Amino acid sequence: MFFLEKCARMLRHMPALRRMKFFWDFITPAYECVLKLLYGNTLRRRINNTDSVYIPFHLRRFTGTYEIDIWKKAMDEVRLGDTVADVGAFFGFYTFPFLKRVGPYGRVVAFEPDPGNLAFLKSITKRYTMGLRLEIVGFAVGQSRGKLKFDAQGISTSSVAIESNPKGQVMEVACVSLDEFFADEKLDIIKIDVEGYEEKVLAGARNILKRKSGYPRAIFIEVHPYAWNVYGTSDTALLDILADAGYKVKNVNGDTMFALKEYGAIMALRE
Repeated sequence: MFFLEKCARMLRHMPALRRMKFFWDFITPAYECVLKLLYGNTLRRRINNTDSVYIPFHLRRFTGTYEIDIWKKAMDEVRLGDTVADVGAFFGFYTFPFLKRVGPYGRVVAFEPDPGNLAFLKSITKRYTMGLRLEIVGFAVGQSRGKLKFDAQGISTSSVAIESNPKGQVMEVACVSLDEFFADEKLDIIKIDVEGYEEKVLAGARNILKRKSGYPRAIFIEVHPYAWNVYGTSDTALLDILADAGYKVKNVNGDTMFALKEYGAIMALRE
């Protein structure tokens, strides 16, 4: 967070000023104009009190706390030299911290089909990649190579289009499977956040999950059970793919998961 933002936040929470809504309604537009004039369209935050990340101006109210439990689990698992796939990279809240941890001999591949999110990722890449290996891929990830209808909302809830009343702009995007993309190279860590399409991503990774070497030792997944019915899938299908490849599924507390009925994060570790 920049100095001006820190000062404004401090003032905003002073007891004498906190309840003066009319004052803040009056001054906020001017403050935001000054903020944009000084810092442009990109602001900085410290995500989960650990890594510096950049955000687009319209997310200026974001304080930096983000999926803290699973984020920290994922970061603790990454090692120097790892190859990491960030499937559903959004604005890079996992991508760039991953990149820092894999070091110059590792590699991060970020998949992000939403054109707005993709453009932002590319715009900030040079701030992170000195001597580091990052590949940003503007494809969706699914069961096989092809095309998908995509509901691009420019936010974290962009998804493969399945509803008759999409929330954003529906467009056709290219799709690739992890089996194809990483057919000839190792993959150590996978992070998946795809708004309900997670089982399809795993279905397209069956070969690499079952490899005797070069397989992902850990997979971090945000699960969206409320969306699975419309994609024609279920928690059983997702868990079966992982179990068949020798993975044990746990929640962030370390409890083994035998069913997935609620939104949340899980991790799959190769036994």
